[in-house]
Amino acid sequence: CAQDWLHFCFSRAAQGESLDELFGLNRPKGRQPKPETSVKHFDIAVAVVQRMRAGKTLAEAAEEVGGQFGMYESRVQDAYAKYKSDAECSLALEGLLLNDDCTP
Repeated sequence: CAQDWLHFCFSRAAQGESLDELFGLNRPKGRQPKPETSVKHFDIAVAVVQRMRAGKTLAEAAEEVGGQFGMYESRVQDAYAKYKSDAECSLALEGLLLNDDCTP
């Protein structure tokens, strides 16, 4: 079922793995970041994407999210740039899952 597979992928992504890697789109290179840092930066990117979908500019979203996470706007924008596609994919798939009629 699509829901089970997506749940598996996103649970692994929450542990720090890239969705691109989980979907087989690229291979990791070089030193990998700490999982807790990756999760935090992913969460930051999701928060920025949500605010931008609500009509905020990147600068406005970064300022709000920076205040929420206790980070400088520039660091928020760095996290957004790195995890933007994963965050957008996560939110899109979350919307699909909410409408999935898959029964266990």
